Amino acid sequence: TLTITSEATTNYNAGKAAYVATTEPGALISYTANGYEGVYDGNPHGITVTSSGATITYSTDGTNYSSTNPTLTNVGEMVVYYKINTPGPGYLEKTGSKKIVITKADGKVTPPTAKTLKYTGNVQELVNAGSSTTGQIQYKVGTKGTYSTKIPTGTDVGTYTVYYKVVGDSNHNDVAERSLNVTINPNIL
Repeated sequence: TLTITSEATTNYNAGKAAYVATTEPGALISYTANGYEGVYDGNPHGITVTSSGATITYSTDGTNYSSTNPTLTNVGEMVVYYKINTPGPGYLEKTGSKKIVITKADGKVTPPTAKTLKYTGNVQELVNAGSSTTGQIQYKVGTKGTYSTKIPTGTDVGTYTVYYKVVGDSNHNDVAERSLNVTINPNIL
């Protein structure tokens, strides 16, 4: 409460008036906040919050805040909470949250290659092994075969259809089934 008094003059008596002083509500802090959504690339990703002259703190549980911006590297989803505080009076604290979402990347494969084979009467590996850095490569012979990580084999003369695929790891999609033909030729004496 602010009280103002005036002195008496020849034409006026002394006066007194009372005023109630109030402050305006705090101003909103100017800021931008963005989440992240992308495909796995092996790099850590976080949310982006910017505000000129403000102190920004982060939390993954909405309770415990620190100046460290949490990041996510592997496939998954994480909610990051933020608080924006500007030093000095007249500003309101701003809070919010954004998501980090990382989805699986496409799988990769270096295909197996067919061996050049002649009949020997013994079991022979049909292909040179393929490889993958995004999961486990598996093989089978024929449409009724069972997938395994073992290199497929054959004994008799004929053409074999070798199927292969990649079972993706936690950050990569599977590589769909593909095939190649391998022939064991007669051994002409």
